[in-house]
Order: sequence, then structure tokens, then C-alpha cells
Amino acid sequence: MVLTFVPQTTDQVEDQVKAQVASEVTGEVAGEVTGEVQRILEALVNSPMTRLEAQKSLGLKGQANFRDRYLQPALSTKLIEMTIPNRPRSSKQRYRLTEKGREWLDSYRKGIR
Repeated sequence: MVLTFVPQTTDQVEDQVKAQVASEVTGEVAGEVTGEVQRILEALVNSPMTRLEAQKSLGLKGQANFRDRYLQPALSTKLIEMTIPNRPRSSKQRYRLTEKGREWLDSYRKGIR
């Protein structure tokens, strides 16, 4: 058996590691994203929204249903985040996509999901 050593630059190794980690993280999240979470990601793609704005944009009336089936799962998987995390009940609170949420949505739109 002959082993050959192929030298790689730090950038090449870093790119390989990033790609591997991204695919693992994306795979983990894919199993956790429901249709409801996908809908809220689509709603928040252009700009942050208040809870009420997001709820209305999805045509939903029940606050508890929206919170339990849309908002909390998206927050817990870190696909969206609060704009004022230290004041979750602020009247100025908005929700926005995280980088992870944007990556998931991009791969979904490309048909990878």
C-alpha cells in the first residue's frame, strides 16, 4: 500500500471543514422544520416584523396557535431571532431571520430540502 501526502493550504482545510459542518447542521435542522416554520421564514425574508405583523401576513387569527406552532419552534431552532432579546415582551419587539434561517430557506428554494 502506498500512501501519498497531498499538502493543503489552511484555507482549503478551512473550506472543507466549513462545508462539512454546514451540511451536518443543515441536515439536523431539516428534520425539525415544519411547514409552519417554513411559512414564517418566508414571511420574514424581506424585513423584521412584530408578532402581530407576522401573524397577519400569514392570515392567522389565534395568538396561541401562532406562538406555539410557528414562533416558538422557529426561535428554538435559531432560524429566527428577536431584535431585542433581553426584552422579549417589549412593544417594539420584532423577529428576523438569522443567517441559519436564510441558509435553510435558500437551500429549500434551490430544491435541496
